[in-house]
Amino acid sequence: MDSQQATHALQHLLGTPFVPSAVSYMKELAGVSNAEQVGEVITLQARHDVVLYSVEDGNITFVAAHV
Repeated sequence: MDSQQATHALQHLLGTPFVPSAVSYMKELAGVSNAEQVGEVITLQARHDVVLYSVEDGNITFVAAHV
């Protein structure tokens, strides 16, 4: 699975409530071993094997996978 396919697989999580188990679910779904919550500013540094996600008001607002 490439980054685009993995990110597409995560899109259904947008707008859903964030619970701690969501991190494990995102990693499993994308086939990566790391997940990082990002702040308001997202840098475009080269990162691999990671799901980036953002939470606002208790809901997932951003997800992207870099495999």
